[in-house]
Amino acid sequence: MASTAVNSATAFSSLGSRGPYSGGKYGTSTSIFVGSYDYSYEVVSEEGKKVEVKITVEDETTFNSLVHPPIARDAWDKWIGGPVDSAADWFGGPMRTKKQRVSWTEELEEK
Repeated sequence: MASTAVNSATAFSSLGSRGPYSGGKYGTSTSIFVGSYDYSYEVVSEEGKKVEVKITVEDETTFNSLVHPPIARDAWDKWIGGPVDSAADWFGGPMRTKKQRVSWTEELEEK
């Protein structure tokens, strides 16, 4: 099937692989780009059994986040990824650090 070929190509191009402890692919282009993120939540209002919660997710993504290999990460970050990120941020080009923030509210009701 075409989708299998596309998935395989995506995993290969992003240095994806299957690890014995990962439970599957850990190197897809999306997971490498987003990587880790921070989140917070705050109770906005409470009324009876209803609670409104604001959730915020923040991410700071670098070019290195996209291209780093899943192995030899420390050496890569020190000698390749870090210097490339510093240069990209200094020049302010399209590969500079991207900051993302998403917020939304959810209404929860106890039943």
